[in-house]
Amino acid sequence: MNDLNRIKLLDNSTINKIAAGEVVERPSSVVKELVENSIDAGATAITVEIKDGGTTYIRITDNGCGIPEEDVKTAFLRHATSKIRSAEDLEGVFSLGFRGEALASIAAVSRAEMITKTRTAETGTRIRINGGILDDIKPEGAADGTTITIEDIFYNVPARRKFLKKASSEAGYITDSVMHFVLGHPEISFKYINNGTTIIHTSGNNDLRTAVYHVYGKDTAFKMLDISAECGEMKLTGLIGRPELSRANRSYENLFINGRFIKNAVVSAAAEEAYKTRLMIGKFPVYVLSMQIEPTMVDVNVHPAKLEVRFRDEEEVYRFVYDSIVNTFSDKVLIRSGGWESKPSAAVKEYINRPETIQKAVQQELGSQNEDKKPEATEPLNRPASLREQAAEHTRFDRSVSENDRKMAEMLLKGQLESNNGGLCAVSDVKAEIKESTDNTENDAPLLPEHMEMIERIKAEAEKRRAESTDKQAETDNRIAEQLKEEISEVSQPAEFSKEKPFFDNYRIVGQVFGTYWIVEQNSSMFVIDQHAAHERILFEQFYDKFRNGNVISQDMLVPERLILSGAETEILEENRELFEKSGFGIEQRDGAYYVKSVPYIFDKPATASFLMDMIDTIKTENIKNVYDSKLLAIATMACKAAVKGGDSMTHDEAEEMIKRLLALNNPFSCPHGRPTVIELTQYELEKKFKRIQ
Repeated sequence: MNDLNRIKLLDNSTINKIAAGEVVERPSSVVKELVENSIDAGATAITVEIKDGGTTYIRITDNGCGIPEEDVKTAFLRHATSKIRSAEDLEGVFSLGFRGEALASIAAVSRAEMITKTRTAETGTRIRINGGILDDIKPEGAADGTTITIEDIFYNVPARRKFLKKASSEAGYITDSVMHFVLGHPEISFKYINNGTTIIHTSGNNDLRTAVYHVYGKDTAFKMLDISAECGEMKLTGLIGRPELSRANRSYENLFINGRFIKNAVVSAAAEEAYKTRLMIGKFPVYVLSMQIEPTMVDVNVHPAKLEVRFRDEEEVYRFVYDSIVNTFSDKVLIRSGGWESKPSAAVKEYINRPETIQKAVQQELGSQNEDKKPEATEPLNRPASLREQAAEHTRFDRSVSENDRKMAEMLLKGQLESNNGGLCAVSDVKAEIKESTDNTENDAPLLPEHMEMIERIKAEAEKRRAESTDKQAETDNRIAEQLKEEISEVSQPAEFSKEKPFFDNYRIVGQVFGTYWIVEQNSSMFVIDQHAAHERILFEQFYDKFRNGNVISQDMLVPERLILSGAETEILEENRELFEKSGFGIEQRDGAYYVKSVPYIFDKPATASFLMDMIDTIKTENIKNVYDSKLLAIATMACKAAVKGGDSMTHDEAEEMIKRLLALNNPFSCPHGRPTVIELTQYELEKKFKRIQ
């Protein structure tokens, strides 16, 4: 028999490298696993520093509980963990890590060094492991907590290393991971340093809106609504974006379950369903949701990287998330701000592009009429590079870097984030100072008095730098939080909306412009209403309510139409037959076949049997309570065709009636396709445009 076909046990080195492939996919996986360990250790301040996209250098520093000296070696063994003791503990695990694979897997494919110290120990411990082989372990002066340095990832697995992307791309993955931690744990101070540049530094003031500010910017933090709901053993808190705050992909959908960042199709589908008809087609919501759920109701051990979970009752979770978001929107006036940023009209462009002599003549004529006019500043010939170009140069990022990296770099240049390369003191920074005196010391020999004095000095300096850095950043973050709260309460926080007291209760219709838009004045704001979008929403709600409640008129077909059904489709039809008939379809069965004998009469014309088949197909893949939920787009399109068009003539009385009907709806602020029906332009903004105020 060929020796290659013999079954034999692999050696530990090979086993560890194979296991590492499941845990350590790329440098961002290392950062994720180590930061999760820091969070589990109770850290309130965590610093992540990388170089070259994490391929050559990663350092994670925390002020957590540390690891006792006698457990340091054990921590790097496979399946060694302090999080669980038996399989039964998996049902109630709250910690982010619990498998005991991270440190062993990381050390197996890199050069790893850890310096750790518990709060009760006089000195810390330094251990170094190269490719899974213990190189050195000795006492070390250290501040409370743990510092882990990972160098040359995959240096001993070249096949894996060559599949890594370029440094800027790997840095982008790490940035995304850090941002998730910032959003999921606003109570922790995070500092992220890339190639010597501080990209983000939070104070850990436990204000989620401030965390969103650091990650996505002021505009996003400004346009988010607080959400808080509770049902049985589930609790949902966080921020959800107003409908105007949408994105072209799902990357801004952030879900945290018991503190862990999770991608879950059930929650994502529920949230997107709650936003449906509020967003444009192809757009996705922005949210940061934190769900606290009884551990026995969720299985977190179904994905190697713990990015997915399985719920015990998915339908209950779906309904809870959906209802929570819908209820948050239900009493809010979600009128969008119109803003004043626009391109100049053709006439203005024509004037701007006139020959310089003509412009000067006009300016001189105007200047002679205003003796107090200040000389106009001349624009420099060499314009500076764009902010994005400056950011790319400042941080040494190229065009392939992630959007988050660019955004944070831009914020740095704007002065919105403090660029401070100082921060938490990792003892490895000063270990060269005591290297000469400790290298000749036996591992088990007691430290000399001068070593103890130096250790205390290092610890005091570390605590001083930590306090100064955290206090300064806390002051900055508190100022940001107060500014956001003040602006939101005064300007952006939506007023409450109810049918009993409509939002437009003291308004004056000024008139119509461009044959499409109605100008309404109320208090200190001017509202612009799109007559087509408003009428479209009114008709959509009217038609949709009839479908949902089954109050539709049916029309008999001259000749019943036979349905060609598969076995699965036949089962769906039988299970939902009552619902179909309530919705206006007459269905009969004879000779082992199904026939449609009547169809609902909608939008001034009867539906067809294919409409029923479309809904049966939808039920195959979607978990919906009402089959007509799957036809929102079709109903919206029909409502669009029936609505008054832009340019159509409307009287003053018709416009007033339209506004009354619009405000009586559950969601009056967007058409079923997601376009706004009303936008707001405030008197304050108008006066700023005319320079009446600064």
